[in-house]
Amino acid sequence: MKYVLHKPNTIWIDGDSCPKAIKEIVFKTSLRLNLETAVRDAKLAQDLELESLCSGAGHSQVVKDRPTENDSGSRDCVKLASPTAVSRLNINIIIVANSYQNIPKSDLIKMMVVDKGFDVADQHIIDRVEVYDIVVTADIPLAAKILKKKAIGLNPRGEIYNENNICSILSMRDFLKEFRDAGSITSGPAAFGPKDIKQFADSLNKLVS
Repeated sequence: MKYVLHKPNTIWIDGDSCPKAIKEIVFKTSLRLNLETAVRDAKLAQDLELESLCSGAGHSQVVKDRPTENDSGSRDCVKLASPTAVSRLNINIIIVANSYQNIPKSDLIKMMVVDKGFDVADQHIIDRVEVYDIVVTADIPLAAKILKKKAIGLNPRGEIYNENNICSILSMRDFLKEFRDAGSITSGPAAFGPKDIKQFADSLNKLVS
């Protein structure tokens, strides 16, 4: 499926069921995007300062342009955007769990400890998630509910939940649960490993890049 991507304000993590390696990938991705944005903004500010100096020196006809290619392949010039027009990629990370978990020191990363109880953490996310936010969870019913709020679900193994696949995933989950409850299936999912971590990293980069 081809995604029309929008910058999420927040990546929510279902902390009680999310593997540590996946949390670390989310943390590093957020910090990387923040660093890349800071570097880009510093370069833009430098270019704007240079343009201002040139204009102040009597070069009223000098305009700092950057060449780009339009859809037809011809080269146009696009004037530098103002700093306020730059779309920042600072994405907040919020872990929601029933007990405290260690997190990196960053203004972008927060830990929310909720009361213990069935689906308390899930409901906390559902009540606060916004359009285009990403929710990292292996809980399929939670993923179905946040999709109704136009957020995006991402499984720790890298599968992206969307409105086209969530019904079939829910049906398969319920089908397998019936077999397990009846004792027909005794084994669980395959062990979480490096392949899953890479798939998750690839999917997350697809959603935020």
